[in-house]
Amino acid sequence: MENDARNRYTRMRIREAFWEKIKKKPIEKITVKEICEKAEINRTTFYYHYHDVYDVYERIQEETIAKFGKLVRNQAIHSRSIEETILLILKTTKEGIPDLPELEYMREDERFLKKLTEYFGKIFQEEIHRCYADASKEEQKIIYKFIAEGTGAAIRQWMAMGENLPAEQAAKIIAGRIHLG
Repeated sequence: MENDARNRYTRMRIREAFWEKIKKKPIEKITVKEICEKAEINRTTFYYHYHDVYDVYERIQEETIAKFGKLVRNQAIHSRSIEETILLILKTTKEGIPDLPELEYMREDERFLKKLTEYFGKIFQEEIHRCYADASKEEQKIIYKFIAEGTGAAIRQWMAMGENLPAEQAAKIIAGRIHLG
């Protein structure tokens, strides 16, 4: 099912219809019927691909995080510091990505930002294992959670502040509070 061109096309139409609707009203007001009408499919076809409207959104979030994560991870490999990596995450989250117009809508969604935080926390996980090699697995988990959640909360706070603090300054503040090693 996943690789069939017709199925990919149908899922694309469903997602496009979903995005048209979500721009006009909250997700809880969107119906499967509306999406089906806009996508020009029947309900059986919709339910073949998704459970409900929320499932469409969840899967779009997952794919967006994967694409966003891949982009950041590829660029983070070349960064020289944790500050540079955090700055990249801040700028990309704030400015968006041309291939991911969904990010503009989702960056206002607290649940999406939490998932994104967890994903990017994993980027720091290898560094934590390296810097705290003498710590037990339980201690490493606590350190990881602290850094991931703290950094994520700081990024969400910065996003909520709007343009009041430049990304470079926010990255410096966040990175300055993380001491690896």
